[in-house]
Amino acid sequence: MWTGDSQVSYDDIPSYLNMALSLGVSGMIFTGSDLPGFVGDPSDDNFIEEYQMGVFMPFMRAHANIDTLEAREPWLRSPRVQQVIRNAIRQRYAQTHYLYTTFKHSTQTGTPILRPMWYEFPADTNTFSLDMQFMFGDKFLVAPKISSPTTEHIDFHTPVITSVYLPVGVNWYYFWSGQPIAGQSDILQVPIADNEQGVWIREGSIIPLLNFQSDRMSLLQAINDPINLLIYPDLTSLTATGDLYLDEGETNAYLQKECTEVEFNWTNNVTNSTLTITKVLTDDYQYPRASGKFINKAQIFNQALPPVKAVNTFISNLNNQDEVEIQFIYNAEEQTITLHDFLIPVDSFLTYNNVTDIITLFWE
Repeated sequence: MWTGDSQVSYDDIPSYLNMALSLGVSGMIFTGSDLPGFVGDPSDDNFIEEYQMGVFMPFMRAHANIDTLEAREPWLRSPRVQQVIRNAIRQRYAQTHYLYTTFKHSTQTGTPILRPMWYEFPADTNTFSLDMQFMFGDKFLVAPKISSPTTEHIDFHTPVITSVYLPVGVNWYYFWSGQPIAGQSDILQVPIADNEQGVWIREGSIIPLLNFQSDRMSLLQAINDPINLLIYPDLTSLTATGDLYLDEGETNAYLQKECTEVEFNWTNNVTNSTLTITKVLTDDYQYPRASGKFINKAQIFNQALPPVKAVNTFISNLNNQDEVEIQFIYNAEEQTITLHDFLIPVDSFLTYNNVTDIITLFWE
C-alpha cells in the first residue's frame, strides 16, 4: 500500500512516515511512499532526503504525477543528486537479505517491518512520543533527515543536524563508522553528511548484507552474489546473533518447503571467538541453491586487539583437513576486524538444530 498522492514538501514527509508506521502496526506491513513526492517539482534536497528515507521503506518506488514539470529521472539531476541516489539504491540492494528475512518473519507473526520506537521499547516512556525516527526490523534504528535545509547546507552541502533518541539500557553502533555509543536519556543532535543517513545498529546484532559486485545493474543480477556478515557484539556479553532466510524469491516453491533459514551466533571467550551457523528449519526444508550461496566476508566491530589468526573452521573440519586460515585486516583506529577472500556456504551439510562452527578467531 502506498501513502497517497503526497506533495513535494518537507512538511509532507513526517505525515507519510507516520502513516507508514501506523499501517505497519495495523497489519499492513508492505507500505511506502512515492519518491520524492507525487505532486510538485522537487529540489535537490527533496530528492536526497526522500530517497535516503525510502531505502528503509518496505515498499520503495519512484513515482510522479504525469503533469510534473521537472524531469524525475535521477540521471537528469545534478551530479550531487545522482551520487546520493546511486548510493541509496546500492544500500537498498545490500540490505536485501535482511529485508527479505524480516518480511518472512512478518508473514508468520504479523510483526511490522517499519516499527515505531515504542513497539521495540515499550518500557521506555521516552519513546512514546517519537514520530520522526523508527526501527527497521529489530536491528536498525533510523533517524532520517526530515527538515527544510538551511541556506548554508543548500549552498555548501554541509551536514544536516538530525535529532535522535537512542533508548537507554541499550548500546548502539553508528552504521557508517562502526563506533559504539551508549543509549542516553537526552535527544542527541547529530550532524549527518550528504551521503549518509541517521542509522544505528542495536548491539548484539549480526546483519547479512549482499556483497554484490560493482558492475551489477539490477538486483536480479546481484541476488546470487555472496554475503558479508556485519557483527556488532553486545558490549557486555560480547555475543551477537542474526538470521538469514533464503528461497528463490519468484514463485510459491517455498510452500513446498523449498527454502532454508539459518541462525548465526558470535561467542567470545579469553582465548578465542567463534562464529557458528545453525539450521532452524527442519530437515524436510531443502533449498539446494543455498549450498552455492556463499559468505565471503565478515566484519567484527569494537575489537580492541587483532587476533593472532583466523581459521575457516567449516572447511577445516569438513574433511578433517589441515587448518585453513582466513586473511584479515585489522583497523586499529576503528577497532574493526575484516575477514576476506574466503568461501563458506550458507547451507551445506547442515542438519536441523545442529550448531556448526564456521569461523574461529584465536587471541593467543
